[in-house]
Amino acid sequence: MKRPIIISGHGDILVFRTVEEACSYIELIDVKNGEYIAFDADGFSLTLAIVKKPRTCFGFLNINRLAVTILDEKYENKAEDLAALLLPFLNAANIKNVGAGMGLPDLISAVENYVLPDRAA
Repeated sequence: MKRPIIISGHGDILVFRTVEEACSYIELIDVKNGEYIAFDADGFSLTLAIVKKPRTCFGFLNINRLAVTILDEKYENKAEDLAALLLPFLNAANIKNVGAGMGLPDLISAVENYVLPDRAA
């Protein structure tokens, strides 16, 4: 999957540099309730899932904890759907030079520069 990871939910756009960053931010209950849709930077839809991760407690007690994961399975390219989510988000944020004629890479770059300003060139 190509980064960044873009997640839409609750009327907002979330952008993450890594899968690990996204998984640590997203709440289990929201994934369980299907409140998010996720994409990679190429527009492929990603599956958010809940998995059991083994953990050792006190050096001997093995327990499982639930965690969010993003499955690296490219089912369908939904670049148009992603662009349709990003464009109104950018317009609502009053980002200049954003328009309907922009391609997905330009929209993603604009969102990254807005949401992750330290990455702006």
